[in-house]
Amino acid sequence: GSTVVIENPNVGVAWIYDYYSTGSCGNGGFIKLAKFEGSKSGSLFGQSVAISGDGKIVAVGAINDGDNSEGYVYVYERSDDSYSQVGILTGPSSGNFGSCVSISADGNTIVVGDSNGGSSYVFDRDEDDIDEDNENGIFELVATLRGGGTQVCMSDDGQTIIVASTNSTVYDRSIVTGK
Repeated sequence: GSTVVIENPNVGVAWIYDYYSTGSCGNGGFIKLAKFEGSKSGSLFGQSVAISGDGKIVAVGAINDGDNSEGYVYVYERSDDSYSQVGILTGPSSGNFGSCVSISADGNTIVVGDSNGGSSYVFDRDEDDIDEDNENGIFELVATLRGGGTQVCMSDDGQTIIVASTNSTVYDRSIVTGK
C-alpha cells in the first residue's frame, strides 16, 4: 500500500503518512494524515504498530498505558482522509500486552502479543455484536494463544498465526477459533 505508520514510543506518538504521486515520472512525497498520542507520559504508546494492507485499519500498542501499568492496543479506522478510534483492545491486567501486534490484510483480525505474559490474543472484527459494555469496540477476543508473545505474525488472510518467544509456534486459525 501507499500508507505508512511511524512510531516513537519514547515520545508516545505515532504518525500516519500517505504517499502521493504527481506526474508520470512518479514524483511525489508523503503527506501526514494523522498524529496519535498516548494518554499519559511514559505509556510507551507506539511500542508496536501495524497497518492493514489497504491502510484503513491501524493498531498502536501502548504497553504501560493504564492506571496499573497494563497495556492497551488502540485501533483506528480510516474514512476518506482522516482516522478515528474504533476500539481499545485490552488483555491481562499485568504484563506487556501490546508489545507486538499484527493485522490481517483486510483489517478484520488483529493478533496482540504480551511479552511478559507469554501469550498472544486474537481479536476479530464483529460490528454485529457491539454493546455498550464492549470496551474493545468493534473487535472481540476470539482466542488466547499460549507459548509466546514476544513476536507475532499473521498471514494476509489471517488463517496462519505465528507467535514466538524462545520457540515459535504456528497456529491454524480454524483450529484455535473454530472459524
